Amino acid sequence: MDRFRAGALLLAAWLGCGTVALGKPVIVLHLTGVLIAKQADGRTEQIPVAKVVLKKNDLVRYTIAAVNTGTSAALRLVTVGPVPKGTSYVGGSASPAPQTLLEYSLDGKTWSVRPAVAVKTPHGLVRRPAPASAYVAVRWRASRALAPKAVFRYFYEVRVR
Repeated sequence: MDRFRAGALLLAAWLGCGTVALGKPVIVLHLTGVLIAKQADGRTEQIPVAKVVLKKNDLVRYTIAAVNTGTSAALRLVTVGPVPKGTSYVGGSASPAPQTLLEYSLDGKTWSVRPAVAVKTPHGLVRRPAPASAYVAVRWRASRALAPKAVFRYFYEVRVR
């Protein structure tokens, strides 16, 4: 992969809201990506991906901030962070959040806490856990409301192939 920019990353959020007479939630999503670079002295530096050309094996941490700029709480907020083409999801890197279900997708359409794949064995097809490198998206489903002016932050990492 010669060039990869955070702006090319498609970020989606779906929102189901309860009916409120006086106002409504307005969700604004902010996506930032940083290259996690190890320095010769062992320190870690975070460089915005917009300022670098990523290379094979580079580690990128994405942060999604969902901000409710509206006047009422957002209910059932679902935020999705796609794994960009040319990268692989780093297993276990997605941030757990209080009262939020973390799910993964192998196709961008179906979701599971533990995606599985069919593997051919001498005894027939067997379902086994999918490797994290096969994930194409990470999804956070919040069961708690996002209050007005509040922020939910989610993190996940990918490695450039």
